Amino acid sequence: MFKLIITVTKKAEMPLNEFIQYYEEKHVPLLCKILPPIDDYKRNYIVPNDPLTSNDTTNEKKENEQDFHVFTELGFLSREKAESFLTAFFSPENHTIISEDEAKFVAPNGVKAYVVKVHQTINA
Repeated sequence: MFKLIITVTKKAEMPLNEFIQYYEEKHVPLLCKILPPIDDYKRNYIVPNDPLTSNDTTNEKKENEQDFHVFTELGFLSREKAESFLTAFFSPENHTIISEDEAKFVAPNGVKAYVVKVHQTINA
């Protein structure tokens, strides 16, 4: 599987629950409507100050101090499918629609993308 990770930072004035709601109920359906299908599409929202990580002082950040608020995983069965997806994403028509929507809930320069190589250990 070929994977892209996208980190997204919410607008500072937007509460986290509203960010999640907008992303899930508006942005995800928009992307699914106008772009080619993604084989594996996951959104992983950061839970600030969860007791499980409360002993880690690096995690003691307020909601608006997070480096990002969600990391999105886009998995494709091949690099070619990922390239086709990105070509559609960055087409002038689609990119305008997506950018206008992101302006409603994403901080300026709040989206970063990474190609990742996954190493997985099962039952470690």
